[in-house]
Amino acid sequence: MADTRLLEFEARIAEGHKIEAHDWMPDRYRALLTKMIGFHALGEVAAFPIVQGLALSAPTLKRKLIANAFIQDELGHGQSVLRVWQGLGEDLHTLLSRFESGELRLMNVLLKRFNGWSDFVVFGMLIDSLEVDRLGSLTDCSYGPYARSLVKIVAEEGFHFRQSADAVKTAMTQGTEQQREAVQESMNRWWPEVILAYGPPERDDESDRPVVRWRLKVRGNEELRQKFLQRTVPLLTEWGVSIPDPKLRFDTESKTWDYTQPDWEHFGSIPEDRKEFTDIYKNYLRYAVKHIDRDQPILPGRLWDALYGTRSRLPGSIPLTELLVS
Repeated sequence: MADTRLLEFEARIAEGHKIEAHDWMPDRYRALLTKMIGFHALGEVAAFPIVQGLALSAPTLKRKLIANAFIQDELGHGQSVLRVWQGLGEDLHTLLSRFESGELRLMNVLLKRFNGWSDFVVFGMLIDSLEVDRLGSLTDCSYGPYARSLVKIVAEEGFHFRQSADAVKTAMTQGTEQQREAVQESMNRWWPEVILAYGPPERDDESDRPVVRWRLKVRGNEELRQKFLQRTVPLLTEWGVSIPDPKLRFDTESKTWDYTQPDWEHFGSIPEDRKEFTDIYKNYLRYAVKHIDRDQPILPGRLWDALYGTRSRLPGSIPLTELLVS
């Protein structure tokens, strides 16, 4: 009986039908789906301090208004993905418990300090370019509730990319020498991180993996990375930003970009200097979950200090190193 249901399940996916929350699904499919959506939900919820810092550091009224629109969008993304997560029988508490257990983790690219406006807009341009393609491909994934929720999210990530790119362009073409140097320094920090974040190229037998066969992964890592390079390299080159990769070149014969290969051997590990950030984010989420129904500061001081420095500490916030949440 189980084999028959599995064959029918896979036939539906092969025919392009969507799986809904109430449909039968293999345990392995549910586990892969839960991990994939939990990873996305964790990134949306835990990354809120980053977009809040974007608004804090924005230099002009125009940029602050745009940054506040980013915040509204990102909170909406978190709510939307959490609703899909809840449809699988999960909630914010299980998101936290899976993060604490190590079952879910944040991308290493989020576990860094942001050094002002140039860091935020360079990071935003690069990471939102990544998300436009990665999440855009998943609008065609086999799980209906997630695919539908991503349509609006991807459109808004496109807006975020364009606005961050505009800020980078403005700094490079109209800014001072100091501003151009700040953008270049930020590019040197974030470019290798984003290239790494796509993950290693796929194996030759990738199509045999359940995550691919069941259309929970629609585009390969290298395909997505090539789209990122095709979009961003010409823009950065036009604006006078030097890309920190001496091997980067476009191969006219293969129509692909060559680049310096990251250290894939250590791709899945967290560098020692970033483990503290993981612990800080865990305590931040513990605090947020505990006070979810109360008007308490949701960005306690220790996390704020780690990301932005003590000079921008929120009034009334509590250092997380002094806070134990049971």
